[in-house]
Amino acid sequence: MGMKQLLLCAGLVALAGGGGYGGALALIGEGDVADQRPAEAEAPSIFAAGQFSIPLFEDNRVAGVLLAQINVEARDFQQLQLLSRNKPQLRSTIIETFFAMEREGAISPGSLDPTTVSARIKKDLELMINDGEIGGVLIDRLLLQENGRANARAARRAPPPAKPELR
Repeated sequence: MGMKQLLLCAGLVALAGGGGYGGALALIGEGDVADQRPAEAEAPSIFAAGQFSIPLFEDNRVAGVLLAQINVEARDFQQLQLLSRNKPQLRSTIIETFFAMEREGAISPGSLDPTTVSARIKKDLELMINDGEIGGVLIDRLLLQENGRANARAARRAPPPAKPELR
């Protein structure tokens, strides 16, 4: 007698579970739930261009070093693959851009604007890849390390400050 009740109870639970599952399908519909979601835009891909150390010259001496870590935001996966295949040319373009900005005076101890650096690198990379506009240039690190010896030498060459008169 106990066995019959146990089987009957298990059958009712299975029937109730099946009915709940069927009801849920009726409410959701026959289509796949994933098909009903709005299509998401493809997320931009980030290409790590790497770290750069650019010497900064003053009077034919190294006055400091620019340290930078640059990432490039690709529009889509195809552009990311293009950047990856051309990494040596991409790095060369970034280095040439840094040196050009240093010669123009845009990169010096007194003036170092990350927005200007990013915009210039982006423009030069777009000219290099010939694949339209890239998403952006992301600067993770942009530091200017001054050479202490060069600065000390420059201070020695400068005339001493005028002494105030005693009255």
